[in-house]
Amino acid sequence: MRSERRCIPKLPKTPIWYLVDTCCLVNKYLDAGWATDQNEKDAILSAQEYWRVIDQQLGKRQCKIFLLDVCIAEAFRVLAKKRYQSTPFFKSKVDYNRTCDRMSKDLSLGSREAKRMDRNVQYHDIQTCSDIIIGVDRFFEAIFKRGGAGLRTVDLMLLSTGKYLMDYYGITKEDLFLITQDKELYRIARTLNDLPKAFNPQDPKDNHRKVFTT
Repeated sequence: MRSERRCIPKLPKTPIWYLVDTCCLVNKYLDAGWATDQNEKDAILSAQEYWRVIDQQLGKRQCKIFLLDVCIAEAFRVLAKKRYQSTPFFKSKVDYNRTCDRMSKDLSLGSREAKRMDRNVQYHDIQTCSDIIIGVDRFFEAIFKRGGAGLRTVDLMLLSTGKYLMDYYGITKEDLFLITQDKELYRIARTLNDLPKAFNPQDPKDNHRKVFTT
């Protein structure tokens, strides 16, 4: 039987939190039918299976999303790369702009919503602060000893953000979930017991049917 540690409540009784990486965020907005590479198509579809559940939770105010500011910037860079690469992912400039607009709309809080007394803020951008930057140092030993030397600084900042959210916001490991589609980041994160539980939608072990439980 799958351990409770490796599950996410589908209908949480109290609010839960997700810390999402760039890949998983971008894949929410892509059309898998435009992908020419099967692995890319699988990555998009598996991420969107997670997002279907998460979006339902967002609508019921059962969860919120944390995004590191540099990951948001990276997400728009990824979309631009897909637009301007030698074989563009997007069929047209209109499709590219529409995708950027959809992501921007989700991540932005309009003035009308901001003025409401009962605001439903679904996405929270985490500013890169000194605590997160300095906290990266604690992961260097782990990545160099466990074969994760290829991870980028922004990847380690995501791990540091997970620790930051627990230490400074008081969010428990039971209520915070790291969602990443970076295989190396996922592997390293799972070896560190003091970090949030990590899930990779594209990994068969973390298929949405196995992860999200009632």
